[in-house]
Amino acid sequence: MLSLLVTFSMIPPVVVGLVFFRQYNAVFIRIFFQVAFGLFVIELLAFLYKPNHWIYNIQIPIETGLLLSAAMAYLGKKSKTWLLILFGVFFLIYLVDVLCISGLESLCVNGYVASGIVLVITFLYLIYTMFIQRKLVPVNTPLVIVSLAIVIYFGCLIPYISLSNYLNNHHPELNKVIYYIVVYTFGILRYLLLAIAFIIAGRSKPIAQSN
Repeated sequence: MLSLLVTFSMIPPVVVGLVFFRQYNAVFIRIFFQVAFGLFVIELLAFLYKPNHWIYNIQIPIETGLLLSAAMAYLGKKSKTWLLILFGVFFLIYLVDVLCISGLESLCVNGYVASGIVLVITFLYLIYTMFIQRKLVPVNTPLVIVSLAIVIYFGCLIPYISLSNYLNNHHPELNKVIYYIVVYTFGILRYLLLAIAFIIAGRSKPIAQSN
């Protein structure tokens, strides 16, 4: 039941995104596609197939790639090299995890953690770019809200995912409680913040690229 709350929380940003789609620039179009893909493909497949770890494992590189491409759309060509390097490092760790450690049927912990670290670094840098290098960007800039949503979600998820196998094997009840708190609470917060950002982005002028 609680997992359905996270799924339902993905609906508002998708609906808002469809309403304002024509007003969005490349940054928000890519973020919208990431959320829509998660709702219409990943969550649907996860509902239809049990066990479903392999579905979420497939989601990891797709989600990471779409979010990094959104950051690249804002930061411009100067960011292309280092973002591709970050994605390459993540994808190498992900492949090793899938092929040699966890397999596709079990959650790829190392791949998920690598993805989270890459995304936190990228969107913290994006926030830094907007506030330090572009001082006139207002606090309620929708991209700031999106970046905070991603940093908060993955920043809180990384420690838990790193310890999830240990907790599940040695403290299963505690693991369940932490899972509900971290994954569901911050998952819902992430998509509610995205819905707010999508509304603001749809009602405001497109965000200029970083120079």
